[in-house]
Amino acid sequence: MNFKKHTASIIGLAFLSALPFSAFAQVSFQSIFSDLITNVFRLLLATAVTIVPLFFFWGLAKFIFQAGNEQAVAAGKQLMFWGVIALFVLVSFLGIIAFIQGEFGLTNLGAPDYFPPAPI
Repeated sequence: MNFKKHTASIIGLAFLSALPFSAFAQVSFQSIFSDLITNVFRLLLATAVTIVPLFFFWGLAKFIFQAGNEQAVAAGKQLMFWGVIALFVLVSFLGIIAFIQGEFGLTNLGAPDYFPPAPI
């Protein structure tokens, strides 16, 4: 198949397939793309908010329940250390998002609704 020969047809079909979206005044490619990015971002954020504390508590449980085993205690300390670092990064990230939302009047950047914007 000669790609150069069919390029115009492919572009035309792509344009024609996009026409139904132009019939809806409230729906645009930008809003669809923005909503998709926002939903993926919220899903990743919710996953991180769930996994990071579990990571820390797994290290804590390993530290407490295997107190006699030095290697397990060291591994538990390391898990707790990286869990605290991850919690700090996560909270900082949420704070930066809330600050940007409050400063520029933006919404839907992915920060949870319960996280208040930074005071001015």
